[in-house]
Amino acid sequence: MWARRSRNMGAAWSEREDGTIQLATRIPRELHKRMRVEAFKSGVTVSEWVGDALVRHLERCQREKGQ
Repeated sequence: MWARRSRNMGAAWSEREDGTIQLATRIPRELHKRMRVEAFKSGVTVSEWVGDALVRHLERCQREKGQ
């Protein structure tokens, strides 16, 4: 399943064969619950929802930076 691990980063990240990496972070329980609900409403996994949210946030930051 996992294609390779970085020796520099140790267990901090692992890249899968599909080019994705695992992002581990601690968030408040209530935020996680809200994310699960929104992901369910959207018909996607929590991982997909988080990835989409990060892309949207980074794009917005880039637009704001360019103005």
